[in-house]
Amino acid sequence: MKFIKRVSFLALGVILCLSLMPAAASAESAIDLGGGVNAPYSIDRDGAVSVDLTWDIINSLLEAGENGEAAVTLGNIPGMIRAVFNISMRLPPTKIQMNALKLTVNDRSVRLPYGLLTHLKIDGTLRFGVGGASATGDSIEFSVTDTKGVPVDYYNYEYPITVSFPYHAPIDRNLFPVVAVQEYADGARVNPRSWYDYTDGKVYAKAYTTGLFEALYNGPSGFGDTISHWGRDAIEYAAARGVVNGIGGNLFAPDGPVTRAQFMSMLIRTIDISPQGMWMVQQFADVPPDAYYYSDALKAKAFGIVSGVGDNLLKPDAPITRQEMFVMLHNAMRKAEMLPPVMTDIWMVFSDWSLVSDWAGNEIQELARLGLANGTGGKIDPLGTATRAEAAQTVYNLLTRDSKF
Repeated sequence: MKFIKRVSFLALGVILCLSLMPAAASAESAIDLGGGVNAPYSIDRDGAVSVDLTWDIINSLLEAGENGEAAVTLGNIPGMIRAVFNISMRLPPTKIQMNALKLTVNDRSVRLPYGLLTHLKIDGTLRFGVGGASATGDSIEFSVTDTKGVPVDYYNYEYPITVSFPYHAPIDRNLFPVVAVQEYADGARVNPRSWYDYTDGKVYAKAYTTGLFEALYNGPSGFGDTISHWGRDAIEYAAARGVVNGIGGNLFAPDGPVTRAQFMSMLIRTIDISPQGMWMVQQFADVPPDAYYYSDALKAKAFGIVSGVGDNLLKPDAPITRQEMFVMLHNAMRKAEMLPPVMTDIWMVFSDWSLVSDWAGNEIQELARLGLANGTGGKIDPLGTATRAEAAQTVYNLLTRDSKF
């Protein structure tokens, strides 16, 4: 009996030891990543799948895909909550014909432009993590670390990533206020450019770095003076994303003038940029340190959105003309790589074109061809003062352009 007790205690000790061991990865299995391209993977007890994406595998995905996109799809692995894709940053010596790498895990996706991969400038392997806190939920978390798990910090406005994830929208709500909120590793929260696609039930967002992305229903605004206004939809859409604000008392004043500083700040909030070295730029002489738009003016000057009116002056409180508004918009789109590389040379006809200043003509023509600079009654009204509703419509056109490309 003593021998049996000793054996029982020994068996209990082995069981306790095994139960206290750290989570380990299972034996590797193979899975179809898409298009019949297979790769080995492993999954640990926390639901984290690990896949090595070699450039041979990526090339095979490119051949199986379309439009120069290599797409990886993981969604049928029991217990999977997130996945880590190990990719060597020692890029192929020959130029690869690739536009983007798309990583999808449990219907959550991150689309990485190839230009971003080439600009990371890291000689080694990086781990791209995609997933969330659970297998379901209205969020996605995207991370980039080295092989030791140390986060890789980057910020690249030239090559924004596109994230998407399901959002279970209530059927009785206007979907304009559905937005994405991005939380950085330091806890800061921003509103990236985002939109909801009711055809696939997903929220999409453009971002310049990693983070946690969640869906938020941010509306309606409650503006009492826009209910029957022609610009209501654009105002609601922009207000939900924090791009435009009211004037107090639940009013927006849609037909009131918008100042140069106000529209400049709208653009900065729309494209969500933080240019490197912005604090080294000399601030405009007429921008006081306590102005609400102080940092926006620095960003806009560093980014080339505004250059001022001469003598290092911004004239922030002056009402903005329509041609000034269009030139600011064009500058922002050009710097943020949002203009198409090739555009038609069709001349857009406006009966008052003779009033357009030489420094604004090319920009207005290009925006008009893109449907981003519109007139009324065949006129572009370049010298007219832009209204708050027109400004909201302009940034709305820019925001919704993301959903088309």
